Amino acid sequence: MKTLRNILVVDDDVRVLGSLSELLERDGFNCFPARCPSEALEIAASHELEASILDHFLGARTGLQTLIELRRIHAELAAILMSGNLTPDIVNEARRLGRVTVLDKPIEIAHLRVAISRLAVS
Repeated sequence: MKTLRNILVVDDDVRVLGSLSELLERDGFNCFPARCPSEALEIAASHELEASILDHFLGARTGLQTLIELRRIHAELAAILMSGNLTPDIVNEARRLGRVTVLDKPIEIAHLRVAISRLAVS
């Protein structure tokens, strides 16, 4: 089992970003919030990260496109992809990338905690 300490959270909705960050910090994680893909990449370049939680729709780039770029910096980065508009194509692309759990928005806290605990054993 690997230790998850540092989690990047990427969402352009400031309320969701703040809520997830607070929850993760209360659960004992070091949380690194980012409002856009470029901010996420800057954080990744300067911090050790074990996992990421990404919204899928982030403007010019999707969460999966951002994950591909993040994995150029942290090859073993595990991810949780969240979206209120999941399609079979999005889910299939996430599966193809590997080490990605997909969750529907709005996020159920219990489901998020289970997904995080599974990242620690994958």
